[in-house]
Amino acid sequence: MGSSDKRKTKDQIIIKRPKSLVNTTSDISGSSSSDLPEEISNTCPPSLQITVTKNNLVAKGIKVDLVLIDRIYKVQLGGAIIGQFTERQSNTIAKCSELGVKYKGLIVEDKGIFYARFIRVA
Repeated sequence: MGSSDKRKTKDQIIIKRPKSLVNTTSDISGSSSSDLPEEISNTCPPSLQITVTKNNLVAKGIKVDLVLIDRIYKVQLGGAIIGQFTERQSNTIAKCSELGVKYKGLIVEDKGIFYARFIRVA
């Protein structure tokens, strides 16, 4: 990532702690409870991006929402569905929402193609 003055805007700092050989977080039954920040950093990607269908509402910088329809997360803009995630990506988003992670999304343009980019905020 480089130093702080050369860091790109999409870069996020993720610090992972090394796994210890002795499990100090096990309860009486022997099952281990993982550390929530570590689980979030291992499970939830810092950003997600998919292509969207272009219509008259799609423009660079417009905020979009994630909606769950039939177990698949879809991108909604003004009541219209303009894209959808794969089943695997939807499962990842569902696991992250169970952990309390939220994503905020907006439309970005790269080489004439519009994308919905969702960035992890919590």
